[in-house]
Amino acid sequence: MDFKHYDIKTKTPSLIMNILNHELENISKSSHTLKNNYTIDNLKLDRMLTFDILVDMQKLKIICMSGLQRFADNLARVSSRYYFSPEYSEKWIRGNKRFRPNWEYLVPHQITVARENNITGLFWSIENCKSDKSFKLIADNSIPFLKKVNCSSKPLDGKYMLYETKQRVCQIVLDEYPDAELNLSQEIKYSYDPFFEKYKNEIDLLIDQQELNLDNDSWLSDKSIIKLINLSEIMPKHPIIEYLNEKYYDKIFKVMAAKVVGNIPEHRDGSPEAKAYNMHMKIKLNGDWSGFYTKSNIFGRMGFTQNCDNNHNVIIFDNNTYTHYVNDSKFTVIIPYGVLK
Repeated sequence: MDFKHYDIKTKTPSLIMNILNHELENISKSSHTLKNNYTIDNLKLDRMLTFDILVDMQKLKIICMSGLQRFADNLARVSSRYYFSPEYSEKWIRGNKRFRPNWEYLVPHQITVARENNITGLFWSIENCKSDKSFKLIADNSIPFLKKVNCSSKPLDGKYMLYETKQRVCQIVLDEYPDAELNLSQEIKYSYDPFFEKYKNEIDLLIDQQELNLDNDSWLSDKSIIKLINLSEIMPKHPIIEYLNEKYYDKIFKVMAAKVVGNIPEHRDGSPEAKAYNMHMKIKLNGDWSGFYTKSNIFGRMGFTQNCDNNHNVIIFDNNTYTHYVNDSKFTVIIPYGVLK
């Protein structure tokens, strides 16, 4: 088999580019569910550190292609915009093992380029995965190829938000950075809990009665906070706190309540407890959450629009890396911090 690898982010023969363009045209006419991703514009080449294609030089056809997509200065995804030509998607067997050309030819090159660009956090992800078993099987099958380039596979639990889609994520751990963290935002979970709504007027009154002194508080002040209280200090036995302990938390560090406009404030407490207890949730007592989204400290841009149903008044997050916003709305929110059940 005469296979040859090309990275089209580098100087590429015109013959190879013609083969790529022909394949993209074929995809556009196919029934491929993600065919809109495979155009020159939608390959997102400006975000790719590499975009790799494997060519059958005898047939002059593409076998597979994928890229190394940069997400941040030190974070990137391998096998991005992955495509495997149906002509070559039979279960090719070498000895007693299935042939996986993307992992054998393309991903090792992407990992090499990642290292050259000082990437410490690497991962692959999949949007449409039939089951946990299928996801784990893909991760397990990658292990022999990763070992050859001094890496290991670490499947992550749950789903993560990547450019507005929920995806399963598997970290590729570089031997030289065994403790690297991806800091991706997990899938946001939200539900309706009528318990909190009966305390809306009471919480509003409590907030209005307090003096606001942000100079002595560790919350982010960007003029979005109208009023802010520490409910844990004012009323440590409040039914809301007792209910949170009973239903949602194994341990609570602090329960805040705020009137805000636009930006749901993030906690900036530097204490060891606050850093350790980064699981948190938001409880809307009133206001419009339909335009909910996050501002990523990693990407430095707005993204991950959720469009939360206004009937849902509980939203649960997995970390405090992101700042959470609601467009053009004034609302009252309860923000507890602790260890979720």
